[in-house]
Amino acid sequence: MSDKEYEDEPNEIKKEVEEILKKIQNIHYPSGPIYSKSNKIGTHFSVEENELEKIYHLVETHSPNLRFNAIHRFEKSVEEADFTQPLNKSYIDFQCTTKNMKDRIDVMLQQLNEMPEEWTMIQITSQLNVQENFEVTSERYFTNSIHITVFNCGSKELPFSLMIDPPLNKVNGDVLEIRQEMYSIIKDNVKCLENFKAFCGKSFKHAGEKLLYSEMRFSLNNRLEVLVKEIQSKWLREWRCLLIGKFLNMELEDIVQTKVDTLNISEKKKNLLKCLIKGSGFLSITEMKNGLSYIFPENSDKDLRVSLAKEIQQMQGAFEFVKQTRHPVLLIIDEKLDVLPWEMLDVLENHPASRMPCLHFTYALFKEYENNIKDGMVSVTAENGTYLINPGLDLKNMENRLKNFFNYWLPDWKGLVGVTPTEDDFKNLLTTGDIFIYSGHGNGTQFFASEKIQRMRINKVVLLFGCSSVSLSTLGPQIEMFGSYQMYLIACSPCIVGMLWPVTDIDTDIVTTEFLSQWIPSKAETHWKLIEKKKWETSGNLTVNKTKATLTNSEKHEPELLRALCKGKKVAKQFLMKAACVARGLPVKLK
Repeated sequence: MSDKEYEDEPNEIKKEVEEILKKIQNIHYPSGPIYSKSNKIGTHFSVEENELEKIYHLVETHSPNLRFNAIHRFEKSVEEADFTQPLNKSYIDFQCTTKNMKDRIDVMLQQLNEMPEEWTMIQITSQLNVQENFEVTSERYFTNSIHITVFNCGSKELPFSLMIDPPLNKVNGDVLEIRQEMYSIIKDNVKCLENFKAFCGKSFKHAGEKLLYSEMRFSLNNRLEVLVKEIQSKWLREWRCLLIGKFLNMELEDIVQTKVDTLNISEKKKNLLKCLIKGSGFLSITEMKNGLSYIFPENSDKDLRVSLAKEIQQMQGAFEFVKQTRHPVLLIIDEKLDVLPWEMLDVLENHPASRMPCLHFTYALFKEYENNIKDGMVSVTAENGTYLINPGLDLKNMENRLKNFFNYWLPDWKGLVGVTPTEDDFKNLLTTGDIFIYSGHGNGTQFFASEKIQRMRINKVVLLFGCSSVSLSTLGPQIEMFGSYQMYLIACSPCIVGMLWPVTDIDTDIVTTEFLSQWIPSKAETHWKLIEKKKWETSGNLTVNKTKATLTNSEKHEPELLRALCKGKKVAKQFLMKAACVARGLPVKLK
């Protein structure tokens, strides 16, 4: 239901809805989906002038059941005198509904103010669509309007939100079913992998079979690239500029701020204009015109729009905003939209971005690592890592490639290769060392249950290089979507890296080794980039590629995990692989 549709409803229906919402508020710990939906409805009750109340409701829609689980885990640990120190309940708890709304909003703003000034949180919330309640057993996935909310952490600057309608087909006016196509691509991807078993290291029977597989992969990659472009140019359009983080060069931030401060407009419009200026290098002339027309809609503003467009063009030419290095962006994405590859949008593709389930979890993890955060990043070490390679015993080629990589690049690390671990083995790998790497099928929960992970304290980065290792799964119509990776967040892991959908082993290995060699320094004589990859891919053997030139320091090592991941993904042969690999958690940097 849109805001306009809600306004058109008879007063009797409005009153009835309000009464139902009041009753739901009196339920202590309602089910996650009910709590989420009631807050989405609550956005319609927020008066237009009070955007902060609307934003508060939008914040509350994200991952309530995950918060319930974390709270339950904390209470259980207290009850059992467990000393593993789970995620602190006070940082993720629900505020009492009898509490004044202004006070609840003030708590939210205080949390934002406490977090590092380098962070920009971008929350993307799908609008409630009641029709989805009647399609719970089908494979129908709706593309709804979205609310994009921008939180500038570490400042008194108020958050702001913008609603964007779903994209429409220009020919027939129907909604472009972005989510439907995304799930169709994933389904066809799974079917392709299952049919040919290429990801299990089995060879093709004949050339025709290999050609058919290649054609299917090409088609899937092309469909996904087209989908990303549709999200970019037909759905978000000019407002994808809202996803841009803060520049490392604060002088540029000040220049942009000074420019918008010369205009006598509301703070929200200043924020929107600031985003347009910073994102101007990504936007077409039409998109820039549309953005300025939204901010300055009156006919009398025409001259102002024209002069601003020229000034913005000059600023882009002078400062090259597109090329500017940025601080990390934390994406808080609605569970219905989590499957989409947001990191592949042009405004994010080459910049550090990580996903978090909600503002509350972001704040809770921040408080856990507050004393170890410098310049907006959690400081970690990588001297003693652990790894588990091919525990399912059926990925021999992958096992051979990665075993040789770890022996060469990280010989001091400890791990299990080609061995099915016991529960104690898995637990020891998780509790020792600074970083844990899993390379095999899924995310390892077939060897060590996710329920046991959440009972631990895991102060380490977790890298899960397996199919769908950090994906969300639908468990039922009235159950919040679930991902095993969430248990690592409850266990206080600062960051988890993994895949949104099934991927092939060879491309995963290529990205894994490129990312690790970019992020973690080694004493190896020759950098991994200078190793002959073709021989390594086919046989696992390591030989130096003598035709390659020497490397610059920036090419050798990137201490920030998110930036190293951006660089590592570029070597992927398949767009499906590049788009699948995401980070979940806080920005991390090696000491």
